[in-house]
Amino acid sequence: MLLLVLVVLGEFLSAPSIVLADGGVLNYLGDEAGARYGHQRMFGSLGWALSMFFIGIALDHSTFPNKKCSPLVQVVRTLFFFEWASVRISYLSK
Repeated sequence: MLLLVLVVLGEFLSAPSIVLADGGVLNYLGDEAGARYGHQRMFGSLGWALSMFFIGIALDHSTFPNKKCSPLVQVVRTLFFFEWASVRISYLSK
């Protein structure tokens, strides 16, 4: 029951993020939004798919010298690294 409540709460809180991201993209594209929005969505989906592929490979092969931590902690550390790196790359591209 607790898992159900957490999933519903998480979905409720994350639902506006898609609309906000689309609004940000349309604002960024400006007057060319009609012509370039499809390309933006296509390459955004392609980038997401490629990053999930490489994150999956990294999670399968991730090992850390600290054997005291659980496998879940290792997964979270790896995901945190990818999130940190993607945010840093997005700052460099601006």
